[in-house]
Amino acid sequence: QTLRDKVMLLYLYNALLALSTPLFPLIKLSARKRGELKLLPRLKPDFPQAKGKFLLHAASVGEVNSLKPLIELLTPEAALTVFTDYGLKRARQLYPQVPSRVLPLDLLPVTRRFLRSAAPKALIVYESEVWPSLLKAATELKVPVYFVSGKISQRAFGRLIKFKKLLSPILGQCRFLARWEEDAERARELGFKEVKVVGDLKLDYSPPKKLPPFEAEGRTVLLWGSTHPGEEELAQEVHFRLKRELP
Repeated sequence: QTLRDKVMLLYLYNALLALSTPLFPLIKLSARKRGELKLLPRLKPDFPQAKGKFLLHAASVGEVNSLKPLIELLTPEAALTVFTDYGLKRARQLYPQVPSRVLPLDLLPVTRRFLRSAAPKALIVYESEVWPSLLKAATELKVPVYFVSGKISQRAFGRLIKFKKLLSPILGQCRFLARWEEDAERARELGFKEVKVVGDLKLDYSPPKKLPPFEAEGRTVLLWGSTHPGEEELAQEVHFRLKRELP
């Protein structure tokens, strides 16, 4: 009975996703901060260029940038999928030698065909991209799944725990390599198979051999990075408040 319920939940998820496909323009509008989302490439499941490689998946531009140490380590045995069109554009700029494409729509028949075409050595998911049908297809086809720099915020955990009955049989086949212990604790509660704290890829980088000249002797330097529209105005306000107290 429990197994049947879990299977029914997965098929219900797929049915709802299929029914929502005509609403893709609205989804695209709500996700515009993460980049463009074109529907047609997501319905094409072929990716033979990934055959026999490590298939990495990242959400968008920032995650694609952060994957650099891992991609450099795995190339020429790396292939890459990205959720947003902007992320794909960035991936092709940074890693022209690595086969890349957008992630197909998370419908079980599509993800099965996709992974049969890709036939990767392993699926490596960056941070917290939990796509139930993709992960289910990977476990069916005996493709090992690893989450690297595993990240589960309190907000994401609150959302995922509601679907634990659907997710736990799938996540129970995936290994979770967490950034910090708090991410690991949430991953264990969600039912991941094997959980270890291994650190954050964003902190794994090689500094440039030569830095450009920069003089700020005796002054505090404040850096704002990875900002989004609207946040620069906040940064400016904070900057001028701080300037009253710090030179």
